[in-house]
Amino acid sequence: MRFISGHAWQKQKGFALILIAFILGLGASVYLLKTYSADAIKAKQDAKTYQALKGAKVALIAWAVNHPNTPGLMPYPDRSTDGNYDDGSDCYASNINFSPTFTIGRLPLLNSDPNCINDKNSVTTGLAEDLRDASGERLWYEVSQNLLHDYKNNGDPDGTSPLINPSIINNPNYKWFVVRDRNGNVISDRVAAVVIAPGAPLPNQDRSSSNPPANQYLDKIYMANGTAYTNYTYYDSALPLVLQEFIIGDDMRNVSKTDPSYKNQAIESYYFNDKLIYITIDELMAALQERAAQEAKLQLNNHRSVNGDYPQAALLGDAHNACTEGNLKGFLPVNPASANCSSATSCLVNLPMTKVTFTLTGSEIYGSTTGACYRKNIPASCTCSGAGSCKRASSPARTFSCAENGVCSSTGTSPEGTFKFEYAAKAPDGTALSGACSTLSQGVVQCTDVGSFVSHTNNCVQAKPELTSLPRWFTDNNWQNYFYYAFVPTSGAPSSNLQAGTKTGLNALLIGFGDVITKEPFAVSKGAAQSRLSLSPSNPSPNLNDYLDSNENANGDLVFDATNRQKSNNYNDKTYIVSP
Repeated sequence: MRFISGHAWQKQKGFALILIAFILGLGASVYLLKTYSADAIKAKQDAKTYQALKGAKVALIAWAVNHPNTPGLMPYPDRSTDGNYDDGSDCYASNINFSPTFTIGRLPLLNSDPNCINDKNSVTTGLAEDLRDASGERLWYEVSQNLLHDYKNNGDPDGTSPLINPSIINNPNYKWFVVRDRNGNVISDRVAAVVIAPGAPLPNQDRSSSNPPANQYLDKIYMANGTAYTNYTYYDSALPLVLQEFIIGDDMRNVSKTDPSYKNQAIESYYFNDKLIYITIDELMAALQERAAQEAKLQLNNHRSVNGDYPQAALLGDAHNACTEGNLKGFLPVNPASANCSSATSCLVNLPMTKVTFTLTGSEIYGSTTGACYRKNIPASCTCSGAGSCKRASSPARTFSCAENGVCSSTGTSPEGTFKFEYAAKAPDGTALSGACSTLSQGVVQCTDVGSFVSHTNNCVQAKPELTSLPRWFTDNNWQNYFYYAFVPTSGAPSSNLQAGTKTGLNALLIGFGDVITKEPFAVSKGAAQSRLSLSPSNPSPNLNDYLDSNENANGDLVFDATNRQKSNNYNDKTYIVSP
């Protein structure tokens, strides 16, 4: 038997301890490496998913802002309720009614279905981008009804599109969506659309069928107080107290079984792996304002190029946005003025008339006709489709006549009856515009909704003083009422040039403004709730501080805020330089 000396024994013992420490360290390193690798893989997967979500948000905003007919409209999703997922936007046939279920589905990637085609208010392409999360699943999408075309409305074969301008931010037809954080706290209650990455199927989901419903992709969270938030329901306007709410929860892999924020998981399992991104109406409206501003700038500069100067501005508060001679600041001059008769015997109608009819209330008969006019005895009327007149030969003599330029008059005893003026014109894209104007009372004629492309003559010197080339979507959605316009005449002295921030020597500028600020903190310029009435053809406010929010913008001089001033809760203004 061999004995090991005490010194040798100590030496071997030291080697053994080193070996044990090495093995333990190696095991810990392997464990840490595996943990690190798993975390790295998860982080990489999440990064891929969020990249797809961000791409979808950018694509949706771009799709809406560049809509050719109604900027701001969003596409319908690819929903399962039409029988399939085909990656196309599922519009609905005009012979059926809108359903709230139409607002949720997969993100549309390809061409729209046949119900979207041949509709002047539709775009027949999807986002044209294959966007998937890290698990390979298509992204999901839900959009507010405020931003969808209605394919069945009041018998219109083309349906109707919503009015999309800053007024819908605080006064939508339907409630905006709400997005909450993991604890149920509201992040935003002004959400126009959400995009959700569903991730791989959870233990409570089955996607094996050909057309699984939304709840097999999107998830639900039960809070500790019993409140449930689901990402797969829809907003039903028939239930006015119900909001459509979404939740940005934690991935189930990161939630402990005893997390106090959620319902006891021994009773209700926590199954959640949705990733969500959203678009607020404020974000969308800011992008829409940029497009509207660029369109207005283009047409203002085109007007200057053709006419030698910018158009005279409409008076602030002018419901018809007609230019006023010598007015250098106010609304954009885009609409022709209403026809107005100053007396019972003389009426200047500033529209290209195709037919004018004067109908007597009594039984008097016109005895002769001249020019492009004809008479009808029952009811007693005179209709002119061009220059000409109708004359009553018997006493008292009366004549009703029209000139080519739209001047209509009656001579003799003031007639008792009604006028009807019918006009027709064409928009630059060839769209026919027509309408009629009738007397409100004897001697007063008013025309409403006459369109933005009808030329007219008013008290401005330029032959075409208004902006007649703006696209129809601009005026159909009343964007002219959300820009303040200022310019200095080309012949003006340099000292009278406009200024935006520190940038001087400007010839023309625009200030886009949002919806009225009616809650504290109020706009500094007003110091109280702003009020513009309805911003419809009625009686808009003539007060600058009901539109512009800073003292600099609302003090009436030629100096305005810089183009890069940031918006805030009590400041909606955005300055745009038109020239130079």
